[in-house]
Amino acid sequence: MRNYAKAFPDVAACEDEGIVSDVEFEIGQAVFDPVDPFLPPVYAKLEPGATLPVVRGGQGLLMLPFGLRGKNFVITEDPNDWDNPMMPRVDMWVDIDGHNVGFGGHFARLNNYSVGFYPLDDGMGTLEHMYIAIIVPDAIADPQTLTSQPGKVHIELNTFGEPTAIQELEFVVAPEIQEY
Repeated sequence: MRNYAKAFPDVAACEDEGIVSDVEFEIGQAVFDPVDPFLPPVYAKLEPGATLPVVRGGQGLLMLPFGLRGKNFVITEDPNDWDNPMMPRVDMWVDIDGHNVGFGGHFARLNNYSVGFYPLDDGMGTLEHMYIAIIVPDAIADPQTLTSQPGKVHIELNTFGEPTAIQELEFVVAPEIQEY
């Protein structure tokens, strides 16, 4: 019933408060090599108040590249099995001061977004997803106005058989857009 608690919050049988969970996750960023865009990105934990770059991706779109690391939850054998009910999913929103032009009054918002985690070979059971691309909305006419602005990301990680784990983090958009 834990998986239905969010969908049916008014049904007492679906209540998940008080259920103890050891699910952990942290918010990070995908760090791209500014010289060689073909090198794979590497994960870096995003500390509160740290800078997060706007990156021009391989298809020419500007994005905020959020990475995730976690542990103590079920993942699918195939991280690309998007229809598997055991696939972790996130609900997330991003706000950037003066630029919240999207749905729900946010800069960007994702709902029920499948996240394919891979296990790391670190001996600690760490799982990694590299990365969730938050695309800069078309309504932002001049992306340079995003630079050096404070922002906030809110992520709800929904894992199979566990209550929702929530993280929120404030950041600052880097002073320059990362181009190639």
